[in-house]
Amino acid sequence: MLGGPTVINESEAPAVDHVNAGVLAALFEESGESRLILTRRASGLRTHKGEVSFPGGRLDAGEGPAEARSARRTKRSTSIRPW
Repeated sequence: MLGGPTVINESEAPAVDHVNAGVLAALFEESGESRLILTRRASGLRTHKGEVSFPGGRLDAGEGPAEARSARRTKRSTSIRPW
């Protein structure tokens, strides 16, 4: 990993409806090329079925900090332990 997690708090943006979420932008180099890990959402979900997304997801109350949530979701969906 290039560095520690960066947390962007969108709740500070005035008059914007939002959902708190934690995602991971995992960058790595392979064969001299930069790569980015993305996942495809399951086809059985209520929203955003089959869409490509960053590993992570919505933060529900009591789940802890965004960086911990994104790390858990990334490990679950990709078997990668980010930190």
